[in-house]
Amino acid sequence: MTAFLEFLLGRPPAEWVGGKLYFGAPVHVIVMLGVLAAIIGAVWLFYRNTTIAAGGRLKLLLIALKSAVLAALLACLLQPVLITARSVVQQHDVAIIVDNSRSMTIRDIENDRSRGEVAVDLLYGVNGLMDRLGDDFHVHTFRIGAGSHPVAGPQDLTFTAPRTSLAEGLKQVARTLKGLPLAGLILLSDGGDNSPQDPIRQAKILQINETPVFSVGFGKPATLQDREISQVTVARTVMDESIFDVNVTVRQRGYAPGEFDIIIEDGDRVVARETVPSGASHAARRHTLELYSEDEGSRVYTVRIPTAEDEIIVQNNQRSFIVNKLSRKSDVLYIEGHPRNEYKFVRRAVEGDKSLRLVSYLKTGPHKFLRQGIESPQELAAGFPATKADLYQFAAIILGDIPQSFFTANQLTMIREFVSERGGGFLMLGGSTAFEESFVGSPIADALPVVLLRQAQLPAHLRQRAGGEKFSLRLTDEGQATSLLRLGLDGATNRRQWQKMPQLQGFNVTGPAKPGATVLAVHPTLSLHNEPLPVIAAERYGRGRSMVIATASTWRWQMLLPHEDLSHERFWRQVLRWLAAAAPSPVELSLDKESYGEGEQADVRVRVSDSTYAPVNDAAVWLKLTDPAGTIQDIQLEWTIDEDGIYSGTFSVTREGIHQIEVAATMPSGAVQENSTNFLVVNSVVEFIDSDMDAALLKAMAGAGGGRFYSDSQADKLVNDLKRLRKVVPVNVEQDIWDMPAVLFLLGGLFALEWLIRRTKGMS
Repeated sequence: MTAFLEFLLGRPPAEWVGGKLYFGAPVHVIVMLGVLAAIIGAVWLFYRNTTIAAGGRLKLLLIALKSAVLAALLACLLQPVLITARSVVQQHDVAIIVDNSRSMTIRDIENDRSRGEVAVDLLYGVNGLMDRLGDDFHVHTFRIGAGSHPVAGPQDLTFTAPRTSLAEGLKQVARTLKGLPLAGLILLSDGGDNSPQDPIRQAKILQINETPVFSVGFGKPATLQDREISQVTVARTVMDESIFDVNVTVRQRGYAPGEFDIIIEDGDRVVARETVPSGASHAARRHTLELYSEDEGSRVYTVRIPTAEDEIIVQNNQRSFIVNKLSRKSDVLYIEGHPRNEYKFVRRAVEGDKSLRLVSYLKTGPHKFLRQGIESPQELAAGFPATKADLYQFAAIILGDIPQSFFTANQLTMIREFVSERGGGFLMLGGSTAFEESFVGSPIADALPVVLLRQAQLPAHLRQRAGGEKFSLRLTDEGQATSLLRLGLDGATNRRQWQKMPQLQGFNVTGPAKPGATVLAVHPTLSLHNEPLPVIAAERYGRGRSMVIATASTWRWQMLLPHEDLSHERFWRQVLRWLAAAAPSPVELSLDKESYGEGEQADVRVRVSDSTYAPVNDAAVWLKLTDPAGTIQDIQLEWTIDEDGIYSGTFSVTREGIHQIEVAATMPSGAVQENSTNFLVVNSVVEFIDSDMDAALLKAMAGAGGGRFYSDSQADKLVNDLKRLRKVVPVNVEQDIWDMPAVLFLLGGLFALEWLIRRTKGMS
């Protein structure tokens, strides 16, 4: 019976339940009623006069039948339509995002397969995601590194991206597919992310926009056997013929505690080697190696650790770094109150040092002064500089045995601001009038790393200690570790050399070191409040550095050591270089990183100051970038507005090797100040640092994104979960009903009945 009804109605009877009828022809209902009335009227007129007399009832029946046939035909001409609601599965899109970075080449999956190979197989292999999802979704495939790119096939997945930004990749893919009905984003990754953006936050944003994020992890979450150099830090600029530290941070996983070598090479030449303990698994340990700068210019070194036989990741076993040799001379101003051995031997120690110019102003008698190291007759002709512009030409100041009364109040303040504002170095040496009570409470005392005390504040046995008692200098742990006091290339040699140093004679008692200061050497027997009295101490003060050497007898080292021993010379060169090296030029250049990988963006900041080191906001600052191939790029830097004197800009680097930056700042007066530096672009290993699969990050992204996390073997669950997300929506379906069999039978039946009656009654 149901089948017969479906045949008559042209569709299942259930569709008629709740359906709506309407006419497709745009005819008003009044017109329809009028036409219907006209049909009935015309039929009545037709049957009014018949050839054979007919009763009233028969006429009414015939009129009704004829009118019904014509009305049915009229209804068919008006295009009757049945509107029914059907539930249909909405067409959806799916985005598959593949991590195309270098860490996906790590072979830590069974059968020596890389993470990327497994991802490609999961995507394009037999019964892969592309085939299984393609029947139900419109699939869009992308690869991501620092950004995103469409993928046409497995040939586009090279796994060579030097960095990964999961957040930026998700953001760019979502922007590309904006407006499409996305059922979800599927991220195939090992979870490695080395960008400052937060991928969990980005996944949450997508979830808020009703786009769930699913993640599939590749690789082992732990237990990799690996030793990695995770960081190398070194001073960007050093002076020639100086010892500098290279700090190497090493981490190992999967190995028992033991020892291994850290090797630093200059080309094919090994310049440093140290055997170090490995430490506990996953624990990072920093090791310090020392190098000696020999040649001028920039030099690239490579630090490496030998590869173990069973080590899975070897790309993170070495790193390259650049060291720039400071080419400009630093001017140091030395003010001394009278001729003495310390003055003579300090000047002798730095003679021939190409990185230093020692300009001295020595009082030789009443109103008599000797100037040495000057470049012109006008330099220091009027004595100690009276203006900031004249004083700030120097990088460091040494005050010898000179009383406080030698300076005006303004000059004392200028010395303090020379350190704090200009960023210069300041050293106070011992002597009979050095550290005298008149300095207590002065601007000089503010800048020193030790507290100055009046004689009345000291115990009786510590008063007037600048005389002739001999003592052996004792280095603190910090003093033995710092390159500032390094007399030997390694720790053992350095300790032996200091033990050989002759005794000093004479000592200025000061108070304790200030908070934040570093005590490098102390008196072996004298103390204040149970703390050894400092002999050598240093601190950072404002933008600059300050230091005290509370004795005037280091000349004894030169006099009492063999003439071929250069310890005294090295000590003083290193002290003066340390004081002067940090003093910035009027154009101060800085980069956001020590080195860069190919394709990375570099951020540069330039601080521009005038001759008094006040910030300049209206300079024209240009940067000239020269890459290893000699290609030049000119970039104008912009004032940052929210920071006085700071100009910034960005550029991308594309070639490995040494790049040179030259900055020229044209002042409003027309004067031009310049500075330059070099930096290194290397084959980045950041993808191989801490390169376990980060399942925690992938799970957190999926959780925040309203999806789920899967292992690479759970493709079935992923496909099923996605299919369940397909939405079933009601859709109005319009169907013509004029052509259904029931209409044909109705018209035919009415025509036949009307004809049969007329025939029976003998009517024409």
